[in-house]
Amino acid sequence: MNPDTLDIRPGDIVLDVGSGSNPNPKATVLLDLYLKDSSHRSFEMLKRDERPLINATVEALPFRDKSIDYVICNHVLEHVDEPRKACRELQRVAKRGYIECPNPFLEQGYYVVSNGKSYWTKHKWYVWNPSQSPYAAEKREISYILIFQKRSDNIYCTCRFAHIIHQFYEDMKIHSNLFKKRFKTESESNIVDKIMELFTPNIHHTIFHWDNHFETFIYTSQEDPFRKGGEL
Repeated sequence: MNPDTLDIRPGDIVLDVGSGSNPNPKATVLLDLYLKDSSHRSFEMLKRDERPLINATVEALPFRDKSIDYVICNHVLEHVDEPRKACRELQRVAKRGYIECPNPFLEQGYYVVSNGKSYWTKHKWYVWNPSQSPYAAEKREISYILIFQKRSDNIYCTCRFAHIIHQFYEDMKIHSNLFKKRFKTESESNIVDKIMELFTPNIHHTIFHWDNHFETFIYTSQEDPFRKGGEL
């Protein structure tokens, strides 16, 4: 997350949904569903400070309509049971906000190097912004559509980019010895980390700035979300 791109203004009430172990320094109110269970945040402990910390779910936010000036929802929506409900709640309570999730490119890379065992077992959805530009991590670009596709036992999503993702990671896996030598590591997951360091966040994360309203498309079947109409 680039803090310079967040549309936070002086005096704003800023809610950090899923504040976890690293709450945003610009937030004035923190919210997390799991106060003790840390498995959803890679077993890192919940961080508490002087700011109010509310125990609630993003699917039922305990705030009045438009009572929040800005909401940050960072690495949360890939975990939820009902993303449509979660997105409606974010829009109900806040005037504008920022959403970030690992995108299918990153999700499926870890899936491959862990030999088909889901590296992030708590993640339920692939999430991406179809209008995300190469400059999304550098400047604020308002977006209007956020796509969710249900994760399945298949390694790859069914979008039109799946073949490229497949080819990239399978090549990395087949030539793992070369990558291990180059990056001086024996861990294939560390290889993915090293490769991601070569890219900007635009390549491996969904970055989504919104103002007032956005649409959510949900795909629970294995279809191409870029070719067919989804459930709104």
